[in-house]
Amino acid sequence: MHSVSYAWVTACFALASSCLQLRFLGRRNQLRGPRLRGFGEGDSLKRRVFALVVHDRSEPCQALKPVLRRMGVDTLSVSSCADAVLLLEQTHPHLVFTDTQLPDGTWRDLVNLADRAAAPTCVILVGPSKDPEMLQAALNHGAFSFICPPFDADAISQILNQALALVRNRREHHSRAVA
Repeated sequence: MHSVSYAWVTACFALASSCLQLRFLGRRNQLRGPRLRGFGEGDSLKRRVFALVVHDRSEPCQALKPVLRRMGVDTLSVSSCADAVLLLEQTHPHLVFTDTQLPDGTWRDLVNLADRAAAPTCVILVGPSKDPEMLQAALNHGAFSFICPPFDADAISQILNQALALVRNRREHHSRAVA
């Protein structure tokens, strides 16, 4: 099991925050492709979309990150479930993209971790190829969706808009329940 120091997590969070600020201050207008609904040029920083990407191999998740960036989604990558646990609690991502294979757990472990996280999030599995059995297993176990390359920006945008609507709804209900 990997251990992650507080300093490392703090540095990652600071890096993610500075990326958010740079994009918010004018870099977003350089992006092309489908946009997420409700996240236009004038939106406030608190409405930015943040995704945690959990993978330990370059494909297929590496190919997904530029697609997400073009849609205005800020990402932070980790390579294990242990790293994801800390960042789920500290960064409260809207979305979690996970590889089907991880060094210290499975995608099911990540779905379970996300279910117990303080802030509701949606988990989307990223596999190397279409696998109807994997898709069905993922949906039955609580994942939001299963995607694989080649990544079609319009299809990804549609999945993200649906997932974000669900996350926002869950977070609103969660905040009302806490209040």
